[in-house]
Amino acid sequence: MSFLFNLFGSAPAVPEGPPKQVVVIGGSFAGLSAIEELKAAFGAAQIHITLIEAHEARYNNVGSPRALVSASFVDGLFVPYTHIFATPAIGTVVHGTVARLHERHVTLANGTDVPFDYLIVTTGAQYPEPYGNPHAHTAEAVAELKQWEGRVRAANKVVVVGGGVVGIEVAAEVREAFPDKTVTIVSSGPGLNLGKTSAAFAARLAAKLEKMQINVIYNEKAVLDTKTHKIGPHTLTTESGLKIESDLTLLAIGTSVPNSQLVAEIKGGSLLNDRKEIKVLPTLQVADADFPHVFSFGDVAATGAFKMVMPAKAQASIVVKNIKALMTGSTAPLAVFTPVTDKQMMVVSLGSKDAASELTPILPTFALDYLGTYIKSGDLFTSKMRKDQHLPSA
Repeated sequence: MSFLFNLFGSAPAVPEGPPKQVVVIGGSFAGLSAIEELKAAFGAAQIHITLIEAHEARYNNVGSPRALVSASFVDGLFVPYTHIFATPAIGTVVHGTVARLHERHVTLANGTDVPFDYLIVTTGAQYPEPYGNPHAHTAEAVAELKQWEGRVRAANKVVVVGGGVVGIEVAAEVREAFPDKTVTIVSSGPGLNLGKTSAAFAARLAAKLEKMQINVIYNEKAVLDTKTHKIGPHTLTTESGLKIESDLTLLAIGTSVPNSQLVAEIKGGSLLNDRKEIKVLPTLQVADADFPHVFSFGDVAATGAFKMVMPAKAQASIVVKNIKALMTGSTAPLAVFTPVTDKQMMVVSLGSKDAASELTPILPTFALDYLGTYIKSGDLFTSKMRKDQHLPSA
């Protein structure tokens, strides 16, 4: 039957032999997107996938703003990796940390070697708590998040430093859950920090924040003695001398760090750029001739794209196409990823019942915002994550 597959293009013409070993390091959205693409492109007789992930469950950090105000929302943010593979013949999940990368295998912290024919590094980036999860064990992470909910509940005056998406969403969640609290956003720029979106979108979002009675202070940079949140009554001072009374100051200033330590040890760190991202070619292969079988994308890689879901999904498709081409010995040029850098699609959730969206110029703004509310605001992608990982709704 193989000649029929080759004729009609239903399956790659992979050479006979044992399944090729494809290892994915990092169960982030990017890594799981690659796994789904691999499962669709190959059969179990052609490849075997190993996902290596340090955490027991995937953390839905998009939902972290709501976790700050709702302890009952916290447990659902952690989605186990138990149902990614239907059978062990297709793939397996290994919970552990990769200590060292070699040309054809990785060594885990416990000393176990995991061989690969192709490697995909999608280790993402680390965000400070509560937006990121440094805990390998879910119970520890849940307990930490519920402590944050208690801190928010106890504060009468909440200040959010940072006028980007996360800061806006945190402020909106606090306002919806606790309408009697004073909620303030401090933005260092002349407007909200919304990347490559339109001025009309920023103005619409600012108007919604005003309607929600969220104070937004522009052109003021907070003086921070440490890059950590501040708990308990205090006075926040800006560089201009403005003083803001606060019971809880939450930082949302985009201090993510790529999880690229594994690659940093190779070739004296030359495979990383100044931002500690992994250097990649347009084919999303690691930018070194010695590693044509190693790919990287998502938040950890220097792809030139916005660090968002849609570009990562497109990158996953490119990576799997190129693995397929390498496996089949295709002489055609490998597929390349071309980032979109001039405009950015965005949905900013404003609590559970509203959003501001910039998705397409075709729809009127009220329809865009309704669509954004439907897509994101209800449960902040929690049910979608469970569906993506082949789990029933919670």
